[in-house]
Amino acid sequence: MCLALPLFSGVCLYAQSAKELPPGILRDKLQKSIPGIDKIELLQALSKYYILKPGNNKADIDSAALLNKESEMLSSEFKYVKGTANNLLLAGEIYHKQNNDVKATASMNEALKIFNENNLHEQAGNTYMALAKNYEKESKDLDSKIYYYQKAQSSYRQAGITELEAATLKELGNVYKLKKDFNNAIKTYQEALAKYQSIHYKSVEDIYSELGYLYNEIENPLMGFQYQLQAAKIAEELNDTGAVVGVIYNKMGIAYWQAEKLDSANNYFEKALKISIQSKDTETIESIYINMVMLLPNLGKKEEALNLLKVVTKNYPIEGTDNKLMIECLFTDRYMALNQYDSAKPHLYKSLELFEQSDKNPTFKDRIYFTAINYFYQTKQYQKALSYIEKRDTLARITQDREMQMDNELFWFQVDSAKGDYVAAIQHFEKSRAILDSMSSVEKIKQLNELQVKYNTEKKDHNIQSLTEKNRIQNITLQKERITRNSIIAGCLVLLIFLALGYNRYRLKQHTNFKLQKQQEEINKQNELLKKLLGEKEWLLREIHHRVKNNLQIVISLLNTQSAYLDNEDALLAISNSQHRMHAMSLIHQKLYQSDNLSSIDMQWYIHELVSYMRECFDTDRRMEFKLDNDKVELDVAQAVPLGLILNEAISNAIKYAFPQNKKGIIYISLKKLDNDKCQLRISDNGIGLPPEFELENSQSLGMSLMLGLSDQIDGTFNLETSNGLTINIIFTIRHDIMSAENDLKKTI
Repeated sequence: MCLALPLFSGVCLYAQSAKELPPGILRDKLQKSIPGIDKIELLQALSKYYILKPGNNKADIDSAALLNKESEMLSSEFKYVKGTANNLLLAGEIYHKQNNDVKATASMNEALKIFNENNLHEQAGNTYMALAKNYEKESKDLDSKIYYYQKAQSSYRQAGITELEAATLKELGNVYKLKKDFNNAIKTYQEALAKYQSIHYKSVEDIYSELGYLYNEIENPLMGFQYQLQAAKIAEELNDTGAVVGVIYNKMGIAYWQAEKLDSANNYFEKALKISIQSKDTETIESIYINMVMLLPNLGKKEEALNLLKVVTKNYPIEGTDNKLMIECLFTDRYMALNQYDSAKPHLYKSLELFEQSDKNPTFKDRIYFTAINYFYQTKQYQKALSYIEKRDTLARITQDREMQMDNELFWFQVDSAKGDYVAAIQHFEKSRAILDSMSSVEKIKQLNELQVKYNTEKKDHNIQSLTEKNRIQNITLQKERITRNSIIAGCLVLLIFLALGYNRYRLKQHTNFKLQKQQEEINKQNELLKKLLGEKEWLLREIHHRVKNNLQIVISLLNTQSAYLDNEDALLAISNSQHRMHAMSLIHQKLYQSDNLSSIDMQWYIHELVSYMRECFDTDRRMEFKLDNDKVELDVAQAVPLGLILNEAISNAIKYAFPQNKKGIIYISLKKLDNDKCQLRISDNGIGLPPEFELENSQSLGMSLMLGLSDQIDGTFNLETSNGLTINIIFTIRHDIMSAENDLKKTI
């Protein structure tokens, strides 16, 4: 099923994050400005405004070029390197607007060289994004787009701009989707989602929607539907009624269609159309109309589908050879569905003509071949139909598409049946049935049976003629048959002996199977008992974790109550520190209670949750930034609890002591896997560090003593580095004994 979807937003990515002033204010500021860097940047901002205006209006392009030229002269006069590079980038974008991509690429590459030489990573990322825009959505350009998006992502990462990095990953996912590389597309969208979530960016409904579409494409409809529902839920929570909701509802319609809930699919297409018309999202409107044109015949609305297709092509002129080809194929299909073959014919031949002008990628080859086979078969032009079946079969073997091969065998079956070549037809049907593995429809089996009857009838007529001839010579061979009859009787006696022996072996085998069956039943009974015991053990463990977590929460509450009766600051601080430590342990037991895996903790999740808790406790959002770089590491409880307490102590100390007088700062947390089951935990900050006279061996700090003791508990090495702040470095070995024992027990059962 070929479904239409918009793939690119068409908006310059980096421009979305630029803090631009309205054009009126820019002009006022320009009039009051004096030559210098401020005026250069005002000129560039106003030039950018004209470049980003929709369409290719010559007056807007000329205004952008004049402003950029004036800015370029000032950049040269004041030797402003960044300004000069930005002028080259703007010039490249102006060339792109003028459809001169050769000059656009050359100018942007000059800008890129300057940005990279001066470590201007954000501007380099902007340039890579602009270079990607110079390439179209055709299949031959997609690898170039991927290259530039990957370079842009790397630049934004170096610049530390997570939002732009996430947005670039989203565009990269779009390109993978265009290439039909669905696994890479899913992976890239999930990376983008993780980046957005790390900065608490909420408007991610479009990514959930894309993931839902992709999971449907890789035949995981349950996951696809869950992602689409999540997308719709987020859009509703944010009261979003913009174009993106139209896209989401369009994909919801596709999800219902693939689940064969056609009425629900049509309802969602209608909702999507209403929102997209309100938001004037032309690309999505065309996509929804095309989907409805393809769906309506399945609801018995063939005439309505044709009329809708005529409305679409009249109100929304189709651009691009590939899109025009698809429209011509749709017209051919709709007219054939109404048996209007004369009307279908010019559209078919127009689609074949456009196909010769296209880049002939496999998707369009399949589409045009399918339509041509259908038309020539229904108009009884069997030789032409066969030629396209052979072409489509070659394509199926190249792409290793088993479903297409099965379709081709069925096409051969239909054509051979129509030509009266029943033997060949049966062979092709058997091949299709082998590919489909007994999933053929009842109708096709009925056709095969009817064909088999015709074949048997013709064979019977032929046999009657043969028997008449044989009857003439029967008397001559009568004597020979008597001898043959005696030989047959003797053979039957031998056969009876073999049958008796075979029956005896059969009885012995039955007896052996009966014994084996009894043994298997006993084994199954033991397995069921073990499963029950394992289930009870898991329940008990989960209950223990639940109660430990609850007890820790009770102790935290008791300490909180106790603190209300204390005036001593040292005592209050000690209680607060104890509460943090208990919460660090409580998180672990809470995760084990809620998880199906009772033997290990995902430390990547745990560190993220612990940091969120510490942010809330110490109210650090305004002055403190946390940067996390953690691998997915699974630890058992015996290691997770000490490591959690170490993290709690290190983060608390950094927040309280590393940045005095409310200074801003950054805390880095990294948990990385090393070789030979080793792990490295680093907690560092760019604060004031430790005092020069500090000695770890003689330290009276409870926190330091705790971290040192807990490091020994997990058999780890504990080191401090004091350059540019403080870094705590712990290297330890992951224990697998508890986790592997439980997994082995589950596998055995």
